[in-house]
Amino acid sequence: MGFVKVNIDGSWQSNGRKVGVGVVIRNSVGEFLGGLAASRVGHSALEVEAEAAVMGLELAANLGYSDVYVESDSKTLVDGINEDIRNRAWTIRPSIEVI
Repeated sequence: MGFVKVNIDGSWQSNGRKVGVGVVIRNSVGEFLGGLAASRVGHSALEVEAEAAVMGLELAANLGYSDVYVESDSKTLVDGINEDIRNRAWTIRPSIEVI
């Protein structure tokens, strides 16, 4: 079946704490396999990106995919996933532990 790529993004407004999450899943040749958009409440842009990652991985798993690459525009999130738990931002530890 090959790998799938999960593109994630989040948007956050500090004044109203309204956030949006977007996920797109494509196969190794770029064909659309699934996606979602959702409104949430969040406390920071980083937390929203982390939630988007969790939602994207859950969607990929629900669609039956296990060879998954996640792509995000948040370097802080990517570094947080790849680093030792002691170096992670505490606000995203719960989400990263799910990942």
